[in-house]
Amino acid sequence: LNCSTADSSKLLSELELANFTGCVKARSEEQKSRSAMLLYEGRVAGAIYGRKDAQETFAVEKAINLMKGDIAGADTFLQVYELPQDVVLAMSALFLGCPLAKDESKAMLDYFDTTLMSISLTGETGCLTYSEVSGSPDILVFISKGQPFGGYKIAAQEYIENAEALLSEIRKNETGSIEAHILPEQLLSEAMTFGYKLHGAKA
Repeated sequence: LNCSTADSSKLLSELELANFTGCVKARSEEQKSRSAMLLYEGRVAGAIYGRKDAQETFAVEKAINLMKGDIAGADTFLQVYELPQDVVLAMSALFLGCPLAKDESKAMLDYFDTTLMSISLTGETGCLTYSEVSGSPDILVFISKGQPFGGYKIAAQEYIENAEALLSEIRKNETGSIEAHILPEQLLSEAMTFGYKLHGAKA
């Protein structure tokens, strides 16, 4: 969608009202920026924002507001697509979840295997990231209720359904970095309101 021909504010309202689960990506020529927003049942479960002149990483709420500003511009292009709920919940752990404590004395593969075992035993939902070198992750591994079920190769922008193939690929590398984020169970309870409103205020 080109925001010059679409009512972007109406689109966001419709996604919220429809309890949409998926992703909204934006590219602004004026701001030289790219951004993405993860939606779960019409609420923001995560957001990232990058701009050529800004090296910083923005917090979720700030990223939402910056992205909304871009969407209001006529030169912004939008891409909207649905995603399975379990994928969105796993990815949301990177934004709303808790990082697992890391034992720096352990070798990468030891930490990888013990973390997978721990998550399996506790039946938690979350996301593992693998970075070949320090910096941005190369592979995401999605976990639902303790079981890896798929993942994403970032450079190739490819969703991988075979989680075991991804795990095997990571195990072939003896170097790199593993991080794990878990989505607290209480965030999914009916007593809690999940994520952020589309207008950017947390509620």
